[in-house]
Formats: sequence, C-alpha cells, structure tokens
Amino acid sequence: FALERFSSEFDWLPKAQGWRMNLDHLVVIQNRQLWPPGRLSIARRESPTGQVDLRLGADYLGLHGLSQLLAMFSPAGSEWQQILTGLSPAGHLTRLRLAHSRDGVTAAPRWRVSGSVTHYHQQPWERIPGLSGLALNFEGNQDGGTLLLDSKNFKTEMPRLFRGPLIANKLDGYFKWRFNPQDGLRLQTRDLSMSTDHVETFSRLDLQLPLNGESPFIDMQTDFWDGDGAHKSRYLPAGIMPRPLVEWLDRAFVSGFVKAGSMLLYGPLKGFPYQAHEGRFEVLFGVEDLLLDYLPGWPRLEQATAEAHFLNNSLSISLSGGRMLESRLRQASAQIRQLKGGSPVEISTVADGPLSDVLRVLAETPLRERFERFTSVVSASGQSTTRLELKVPLRKTDRLALSGQLELHQAALQLRESNLRAEGLEGRLQ
Repeated sequence: FALERFSSEFDWLPKAQGWRMNLDHLVVIQNRQLWPPGRLSIARRESPTGQVDLRLGADYLGLHGLSQLLAMFSPAGSEWQQILTGLSPAGHLTRLRLAHSRDGVTAAPRWRVSGSVTHYHQQPWERIPGLSGLALNFEGNQDGGTLLLDSKNFKTEMPRLFRGPLIANKLDGYFKWRFNPQDGLRLQTRDLSMSTDHVETFSRLDLQLPLNGESPFIDMQTDFWDGDGAHKSRYLPAGIMPRPLVEWLDRAFVSGFVKAGSMLLYGPLKGFPYQAHEGRFEVLFGVEDLLLDYLPGWPRLEQATAEAHFLNNSLSISLSGGRMLESRLRQASAQIRQLKGGSPVEISTVADGPLSDVLRVLAETPLRERFERFTSVVSASGQSTTRLELKVPLRKTDRLALSGQLELHQAALQLRESNLRAEGLEGRLQ
C-alpha cells in the first residue's frame, strides 16, 4: 500500500466525552489516480453509562486503496485477508455515513450505514463471481437494509459456471435484505431487470444464505423475451452440464428467435438440477424461425416453430411448421430424459413431401453406406409421408438408433439407365 500524495487540512476537536477529527480538502493520489477532493470526518463519544458511539463520514473513498489498507492490517493468512486479496475490489465509494454504538461490553453492537458505489470491480475468486461496472446505493443497519442497483455496461464472470463473461447494457433492481444470527442473510427483490444485446429479462428473487453451513435456498422467477438463439451458448451453465450435452446444444441450436419465456428455480442450490425432486427447475419458452442441426451429416430442420421445456433434469421440445429439404414438417418432438446422466436425444418426426427427399436422405446421410447401390440407380417422384425415430447418442458408449416408416402417395420409381418405371404407388414401408 503506497500513496504518491496525501494532503489535507487537519482539525482535531477534543470534547468532554470524546473527540472529533476532520480532514478537510483531502487530496490523495494512489497509483496515479487522483481521489476527488473532499472531507473525511471521524468522531468518538463515550457516555457516563459506558455507551461508546463512533461516527464516520467520507465524501469519497477509493475502494482499491481501502481494500489494500484493510488487507495490510488483517492478520497474515486470515480468511478476511485472503478474500480481499483474491477479489481485489476497486471502485468509487461516495457519501459514506457510518454510525456504530455499543452499550457496555456484552451488549450487541448497533450500527447503520449508507452510501453510493460506482464503477465497482472485483476479480472472480473461489466461488465468488467477478463483477465490473456495478453501481448501487445502499443503506441499512444490523437488522437489514436496501440496495438500489442502477448499472450500465455491467459484466459478471463466473468461470465455474459460464464459459465467458455475461454482459448487460443495463441492470436495475431494488433489493431488501434482512440479517439475524439464527437464519442468516436473506436477500429479496421483486424488481430486477436486465437488458443485453441478446435478451431482455425481468426477475423476482428470494435468496436465503444460512450461517450454519446448510445450502443456500433460492426462489427465483424470471421472464425473458426478444432472445437471439444464435448466442445461446454464452448463457448455458456449462460448468454444471455434461460436456457431450453442451457440445450438442452448441451445435444443434444454430439460430432462432425466442419471443418469450419464463424460468422457475426453487430449492436448495446444492440439489440442482433436482434429480431427487428436492426442488424444482423449470424453463418454458417458444422459438420462432428455428434452425436445428440435430445430427452431423443429416439435413437441417429450418424455419420451425418450437416450444422448449426444461423440467429439473430433463428437456422436451415440440416442433411444428418447419422444413427439411423440400418436405414440410407436420409435427416433431425431441427429448432428453436425463440431462445430467447424458441420456440420448430422442427425436420423432412426421414430414410430408416429395419422395425424392427420401432418396436424398438415403444417399446424402451416413445411411448411404447401406443404400448407395439402390439410390445410385433409382430416381423417384410423387409424394410421401415419412416418420422417423432417432436416438442421437451423447455418450461415446451409446450408438445411433434409427427406425422409420414411409407412406407412398401416387409415387413413382424409375431405373435411371432404362425405361423401367413403376407408377401410381400407394402403400406403407416399414
């Protein structure tokens, strides 16, 4: 901890029951950064009954220098010193007012505090996220208080959960917090809004943080809209998801517009994703103009409308109205029964279109090894209805499973090198 410049007008006022110290026109330069000139005042008073009152007021404090100073005076190797060093907090603390009172030696202290923080920044450390661009006003006492967020260009980093930083153009919210030694800390808001380049959200949150070592308990509801599915990968909690599932979601959901959706997270955080049903995690949202690349080497599903439903450790998707090659999707579904267990993606589709699309699937997908001799000598025309059942493996130990049914509607097949032709075909092939 080093200061390049420190200057102030010093005023010491002894009083009958204490003292007061004022630092006026305080100027500090640290790391080539000038603190805005201001005033720092500290007062102490002890009453005849033994009550000790401390008061502190500051127009401005640099949080980086303050945290370095606190770490320097903390016991070497202490948890408090490790936290301050690991987080390396920085930012501007203004209009700080702190009052602390203790009546006797054994009585619990009483305190109140208020102030504003802007341009707050901290590094990610252990399980604590990194933050940047946070701005808030706060006030409270030993029992609870409030936080008012009003942040622009906010960024958070949670490397144990997300693969990159999450960035919000705007983060607003009004929080209430309560604290007592028996129940711990409780943080609540009914008004938390976030705007990013890719999605808009509005949330309600009730978070309980016990002091007895039990898991935090969360009750969170979030509405979101105007989502750009092309950027879904940055919002996937990859740190708690199986890698094969993350890789499939990264590739499969190429793009789409999330018109609206909702999320519910309720239960102890350590139980997520609640395979034993000790909590509930649910996300429901609709997607328009979906482009789905569900399996390498197979035709993509384009221009589909979908509804996705995460429920605890499972995912189900219903689709309609899409196009695959020149065929129109009548209906389709996909589900993963055990997200954390790496269950296969079970896909079921019904599509109506030209019979030539069926030949293309046989000739242009991994099925060509089995059907190449047939597709190389036959052409097709007419209409068909195709029903496919796929199981796409997410684990290396699993294999692709495929079954299907083909219905012919006034279809025709012709050998390419001859005039041999079968017309008016009707029927069903398994």
